Amino acid sequence: MFRFNLPTAALALALACGLTGCGRGSHGPVVHGSVKLDGQPLNGAEVQLLPKGGTAASYFATTDSAGAFTVQEDVSHRPLQPGTYVVLVTRVAPAPEGGMAMKNIVPPAYNDPSRALLTLDVQAGETNAPPFELRSTTRR
Repeated sequence: MFRFNLPTAALALALACGLTGCGRGSHGPVVHGSVKLDGQPLNGAEVQLLPKGGTAASYFATTDSAGAFTVQEDVSHRPLQPGTYVVLVTRVAPAPEGGMAMKNIVPPAYNDPSRALLTLDVQAGETNAPPFELRSTTRR
């Protein structure tokens, strides 16, 4: 007669997932980068990578207090693919007028895919992107 043993079953499942790669975890490229606005780290900015070829996948990351970010998979946990990407940056903050109004403090030139001011070539393995140095006076 077979008896179900919960600790043994849990250990077997954990071992099987560890060996086969179950669960989250990217097997594609990883991008590390940073964003500055007017020479200062841009904390809490959303960085979006859009494939330049126009596929539906897009990849997101949020910058930390040092302006650093890491991208490796999309929201459906599909791994990043090698290729050329358009990089878009937005940072929403309370508007100077106060109240409930919010404003993107990053100039539109950096978050409009048709302008494509920032691009990045993603390689297999790890890509250390050059720092993205944004200027609040950019109008293009």
